[in-house]
Amino acid sequence: MNKSSIFFIALIACLFFAPYFFKTYIIGYDSYYFLRMGWLTSNIIVAKLVLFAALASSAVIIGYLGRGINPKNGWLAGVFVFFSPIFFTEFLKFEPEAIAYPFLFASLIFFLQKKLQRKIIGIVLVLIAAFFWLPGLSWLLPTAFLFPPAIIILIPFLPAAISNYQYFLPHPGVQESFAIMQGVSFHYLLLFFGILGLVLVFRRPEWKNIKPLLPFLVVFLVMASLNGKFGVFLAPLLAVFMANAWDYFGKIREMMPILMVFCCVGLAVSVLFVYEPTDQLVENAKNAVADANEATICNSWTYGHLLEWLGGHPIAKAGGLQPDCNAQCPGCPTFFYA
Repeated sequence: MNKSSIFFIALIACLFFAPYFFKTYIIGYDSYYFLRMGWLTSNIIVAKLVLFAALASSAVIIGYLGRGINPKNGWLAGVFVFFSPIFFTEFLKFEPEAIAYPFLFASLIFFLQKKLQRKIIGIVLVLIAAFFWLPGLSWLLPTAFLFPPAIIILIPFLPAAISNYQYFLPHPGVQESFAIMQGVSFHYLLLFFGILGLVLVFRRPEWKNIKPLLPFLVVFLVMASLNGKFGVFLAPLLAVFMANAWDYFGKIREMMPILMVFCCVGLAVSVLFVYEPTDQLVENAKNAVADANEATICNSWTYGHLLEWLGGHPIAKAGGLQPDCNAQCPGCPTFFYA
């Protein structure tokens, strides 16, 4: 992939991410746990820079993945992946998985190559990703179709996976994971164009390019259908399917710049005014902490890490279960902002 392609992908990533720097606080309630714990950094600006680096590198890596599938148009996958809101929003939250994604996406490049040494590099990349985010090991499941020894690495982790099976299922109390099929449907335009790309190249020469990706598609489709958290796994595949079929999109290609601008503006508005916590919500939480004056706050578990980051003493911080204030903390100040 030439320098101009890399620059263009990085520029698109910058245009999408830039509005985030105009938001005072950071998105994602769990982000405040990692900020408070000083994971990588406790500074919001530095955290956003880290997230931007992860986003831009992931997009460039997906461009390289696409180029390996289709040398002519494959690099466009690094651009098309921004048609997926679920891909972009995963890099707005300061959580370990955002750092793991570039390693996971890069591993796929090596798994698709024939040399044993390259496949071993792919496994090492998955293990690095798992160091940050253990569920990243799930990438070795579809890898076993291309490189069977990969399944051996999963064996020591099976007891932990079985005992924590609920992590892979929908959780009614957690917005990002509760809806069946949410992880698939939230790709919006990319889902449509990715499927269209598969249809357009079926029984054409380009079909053989994507056949090695089909095991990954099946496994990730099942995972994303059960738990929306894993929907991001589908993004690079859908983007590659779209880029691989680019020559067959016809007049639809003329619409792409307009659709990209539409996505960029829509996500910018969401970043600044919709995605939680909004700046106004954080200010309200700050006032609640000040009014509590070191007293325990009976709160919705959703806001626990945020309240603690602000110096408060919340009664609930995680788990999806709301506290009973009358029974657990009678007379305590409350924060159930909606």
